[in-house]
Amino acid sequence: RRLRRNYSTNYNLPNRSDYAILINSGDLNIPNFVMKILTPDADLHIIGGVAGEKRPVRLFEEDLLHGVLLGYIKDYDRLNGELDRFLPFVDSWAVTDMMSFGAFKKNKERLIEDTLKRLSSESLYTVRFAICTLMKYFLDADFKSEYLYLVSDLRSEQYYVNMMRAWYFAEALAKQYDSAIRIIERGTLDLWTHNKVISKATESRKISEETKRYLRTVKIK
Repeated sequence: RRLRRNYSTNYNLPNRSDYAILINSGDLNIPNFVMKILTPDADLHIIGGVAGEKRPVRLFEEDLLHGVLLGYIKDYDRLNGELDRFLPFVDSWAVTDMMSFGAFKKNKERLIEDTLKRLSSESLYTVRFAICTLMKYFLDADFKSEYLYLVSDLRSEQYYVNMMRAWYFAEALAKQYDSAIRIIERGTLDLWTHNKVISKATESRKISEETKRYLRTVKIK
């Protein structure tokens, strides 16, 4: 199994010993898996497969599983609380990007408030998760142009934040073109993100060839 990757960032990660979460298989109706911490000093263990088998949480795959298990939580308050405890420990874009929650779809008004708070987090992947949330849940019926400006005004030196900003705007060009193109034409984004948006949008199957030709003309050299 692959060991957890250790990315170098300017964001502060809390000590893992401060982390405590309980996902009970009986409570969430998840067979064969129990995730728990016995004491604040203990490592998180997943117990499953072979009876009694224990593995310390040093694995990327365990964070993926953790994110999947959180999807079984139907109560928004509980899910939001567990996410706030889990996200500071995430150190991979794959974990933030794959998480999707039914409880989010049913609580959009509360979700946007919590998402905007996460945008100002000092945790790299919490910020990425917030932008990803805006992309997944607020580019359709619940879209507001002000959300585009929140992401465009966000400044970061972190690759995984800026790549998510670019992805968000590429999707916005596909779904909310009139609002998104105004920001692109004004050059509001930083140079790297601006050009990455153009690159991703011109590779997208969701955008017409005519639009792609125009987008290439607004790329900054």
